[in-house]
Amino acid sequence: MAITTTARVVRRRVSRALAAALVLLLVVPALAAASGPSSKDLDRKEERTDVAIADVQERLSALSDQIANQQRAAIKLQAQIAESARGLAQAQQAFDATQQSLMEVRAQLAAAEAEYAEIQTRVSERAVAAVRLSQGSSLEFVLDSSSLTEVGDRMEFLNQLQVADDSLAQQAAASAATLADARAREEAELARQVDLVNQLDTQKEELAAALVDQQWRLDAIADARAEARSLLAQLNARAEKIAEQRFSVSAAGGGATFGAWANAFLSYIGAPTCSDNLVVLVTWQVSEYTEARWNPLATTIDMPGATMFNSVGVKNYADLEQGLEATKMTLVNGAETYGYGPVLQGLKNCSDRMVTANAIRNSSWCAGCASGAYVTGLVPIVERYWERYANASAWA
Repeated sequence: MAITTTARVVRRRVSRALAAALVLLLVVPALAAASGPSSKDLDRKEERTDVAIADVQERLSALSDQIANQQRAAIKLQAQIAESARGLAQAQQAFDATQQSLMEVRAQLAAAEAEYAEIQTRVSERAVAAVRLSQGSSLEFVLDSSSLTEVGDRMEFLNQLQVADDSLAQQAAASAATLADARAREEAELARQVDLVNQLDTQKEELAAALVDQQWRLDAIADARAEARSLLAQLNARAEKIAEQRFSVSAAGGGATFGAWANAFLSYIGAPTCSDNLVVLVTWQVSEYTEARWNPLATTIDMPGATMFNSVGVKNYADLEQGLEATKMTLVNGAETYGYGPVLQGLKNCSDRMVTANAIRNSSWCAGCASGAYVTGLVPIVERYWERYANASAWA
């Protein structure tokens, strides 16, 4: 009987335990969903974001190459356009010169034609006189004289007529030659002008084509830059959203804040607590977002009483001072071997935040993390939401 009663009690307890377990299975996920994403959820989101960033960076690199190629082509086109413009100007000058030359040639042609017409009139008049004179003989004209003096005068007159005829014939021949030369030069100038007009048309077509090509390339550059800006805006929006969710998760857990730890660490290593240093250290902590106790930068150096936080050796430290010392030792000991020297130097000199952030990214601390944008990619976001990140905490 006792055994039976005991068995019933056990069964009741098991039933209640199973019921409680069932309630937990149903309620806990609902509570988790209601309270927002967990740290692990955010880790997965950040992993997906890293992949997205890598894809975007590859696209941005391709866009950068495209922009550079289009810019080089546009520069060449600019030179081609300038050359075409010079050729067009030279062709226009040559055309204007032929116009002037043609006007001069035509003026000379008009003068030659007028002179030739005048000579031809005189030749015609002399021909009429010659016909009249030929109706009687020249001998009769001389012998008909009444005295020897008149004979001499008439013979001189006949000689003068012969000289005048010869001179008139020469003038007619010269005038005809001048006229022929003027007409030939006119034809040559006209032919040259036709060639220049063809050159002008060709230069104009080349210039127009180059301008169209250049405008197309400039439009392509503008489109590529707009796409790049859009991609960066999407990444920033996604990163900000994850950062806000991170803040919501960490703020609920209490513990030392990022800003307080940054101040403490700077004082511990003897570096100024200037704005650039504080922004860099808070951004570094945000980049790690580890929940390892008193170890916001996730160092692995061992200390007395420290425990393992994860399988890669990140430690949980006993208190703030132990965590500060471990972080300092990691940086100092790896100043040369791991490239932490420029990081310490940047903090000691209160260098520009991006200078120190680049030193962290270029060191071995987390080489290649965030697709090469470790710390540097989050500086603008931390700056924008400084109060939120400086007062956030992720470890107890």
